[in-house]
Amino acid sequence: MHISTVYVQNLEERVKLDTLVDALRTVFAEFGNVVDIVAKKNLRAKGQAFVVYDSPESAQDAINEIDGFEIFGKPMKLAFARTQSDKTVELQGSQEELEQHKRHRQAEKGMINSISHLIPLLTSAGYTDKRKALESAEEQRQINKRGSGSVNDNRPAKAAKSSGLKSTSAAA
Repeated sequence: MHISTVYVQNLEERVKLDTLVDALRTVFAEFGNVVDIVAKKNLRAKGQAFVVYDSPESAQDAINEIDGFEIFGKPMKLAFARTQSDKTVELQGSQEELEQHKRHRQAEKGMINSISHLIPLLTSAGYTDKRKALESAEEQRQINKRGSGSVNDNRPAKAAKSSGLKSTSAAA
């Protein structure tokens, strides 16, 4: 399947969600049938949206024609989405394919979230390609899983601390 979803960045975050979606629908409808628009207000998704067309050609036309077009005073940055949207899979596939797509997307998102904190370290260590950095981070995570107890085995045991209480018995 070809991607028919446009990823939109650099949207004005202070505009109400309904107003933003209506404006995006008006602008993007010029290039084909808009099946769905996904925009969220949570912190990580602010300023972004996904516009789903019924054909990859419509998505390509929109990217070619309106990348950089200003909406609410900010120029949009457009690109193809990295994966098929849920709506596209729902329309073109079976219910089982949709469920499989959602499971795969969630698993991928979980893996990236669990190792994303390592990307800045890896890029500063010479890994300039984000994909290579992610792969290296995943390898490191697997190594850490396998040998989680061995790192601590070489350290000396902690010395017991006194409680700081004085004895009241006369035995001392």
